[in-house]
Amino acid sequence: MVDYSAMAGLASSLKAMSDLVQSAIGLRDAGVLHSKIIELQGSIMAAQAAALSAQQQQFSMGERIRALEQENTNLEAWGDQKERYELIELTDGVFAYSLKQQAREGEPAHVICANCYGDRTRSIVQEEVRNPGRVHVKYCPHCGLEHFIHGGSEPNHQTSKRRPN
Repeated sequence: MVDYSAMAGLASSLKAMSDLVQSAIGLRDAGVLHSKIIELQGSIMAAQAAALSAQQQQFSMGERIRALEQENTNLEAWGDQKERYELIELTDGVFAYSLKQQAREGEPAHVICANCYGDRTRSIVQEEVRNPGRVHVKYCPHCGLEHFIHGGSEPNHQTSKRRPN
């Protein structure tokens, strides 16, 4: 927001300078003239300070506007991107977003992490086979979420867990 008090201060300082200059023109006494010049210099410095403050506020507002415009652009881009996907169930209770057939535009079929989708990030789910062919895992390389699809003789093979980073 514009600091109207800074702008008012600038206008007031400029008015005071004008008044001082007008009164200095009419003076013939060197001592009084000298004191009026000192007053004028003080008013000039006050006007410069008010102008600098207003300029800093304008710069800050410009930066904020640019940041908001970038955020808006990112939201619009994500809105377009997210419409290309639909929620699917990979296996019991394990969900991801699959690229819709009509939205492929030359891209191969793939799914993205439901967790990252919620954070407006497109992270393609990867597949990994462990314990030579006994455990199949789908995982997100971005957030580290793992989904054990099937297999495994170890009790710690849960349906979902976080990968260590």
